[in-house]
Amino acid sequence: MDFSTLPLAYFTVRRKLSGFPGRISLKGTLGRSFEIKSLSHSATDGYDLLHLNQLRGVEGSLLYKEKPKIFTSHGVGENITSEYLENIFSNSNFVVAPSNYTAKRIESKCGKKPEVIHHGVNLSLFQPSNSKAKIRRELGVPRNKKVILWNGRITPQKDLRTLLKSIPLVADEIPDALFLIKGRTTDQDYMKTLEPEWVEINRDYGENLMMITNWIRHEDLPKLYGAADLLVHTSIHESFGLTFTEAIACGVPVLASKCATAPEILGDAGSFYPPKDHEKLAEEIISMLKDNKNREKLARKGIERARKKFSWKNAARKYFRLYQKSVF
Repeated sequence: MDFSTLPLAYFTVRRKLSGFPGRISLKGTLGRSFEIKSLSHSATDGYDLLHLNQLRGVEGSLLYKEKPKIFTSHGVGENITSEYLENIFSNSNFVVAPSNYTAKRIESKCGKKPEVIHHGVNLSLFQPSNSKAKIRRELGVPRNKKVILWNGRITPQKDLRTLLKSIPLVADEIPDALFLIKGRTTDQDYMKTLEPEWVEINRDYGENLMMITNWIRHEDLPKLYGAADLLVHTSIHESFGLTFTEAIACGVPVLASKCATAPEILGDAGSFYPPKDHEKLAEEIISMLKDNKNREKLARKGIERARKKFSWKNAARKYFRLYQKSVF
């Protein structure tokens, strides 16, 4: 694909994402992080296209009617009104959602369906590991444990409570199970609601629980996945689910709540349980930990799915076509 004729694009991004499709047209544009509300005409001079990536402050950017615009919605909260979304659609050349699930949520609010372009995963970074023992030693994870990884923000939508309630059921059946929970939170009120579960598990099943709360660099995340025998994803809402694609790219089988984007992103490369059902979750964890062949099959399917459906090159090609349609 020849990107030499791609028009300069002004990207508004909250953070640098490794492999983000905007990197194909760098020319000094990506990595310059601005709040959309602070955009000025001088800031957009020399650019042929605005690619907007956040809802906050988007109204200011929509005023630049002389500039073609693409808006990628990374989720729609309950506080976003239909009028707000209609304004975005009427002032953008294209609106993009990262999943069919999110696209349907947007359509249900304003009656207009966005384009769907799945996010990618950096396949040069997230790869299967052949050194699980070494990785576990580096992380301080016991070598002989069956490791169940949970990776996410500790918020109500991630539903860590269901996992915590499943731990006693799993540990009683599989004593060498270790739940490796990597998470941080700014929601202290929610953390307080989890205290009863934390106290009970630490008292009775402390040997089956390991918590990582410190920040892990993006480039070190593959080590986290490399230490796991299974990833459990309890979230009840995702606009896409980067954890899904990172895990399957690393060859880690995934067990997820059957809701939101999980079935769409994982397909037949994942296993599922009913949302918020800790007993069914425990049953599935036990079954998967005891069935090495099934985990190996899911790992193979996951690697293949990540490479075929979730490369950033695929996403870049689709955005490239929208850029061309918007400008030429």
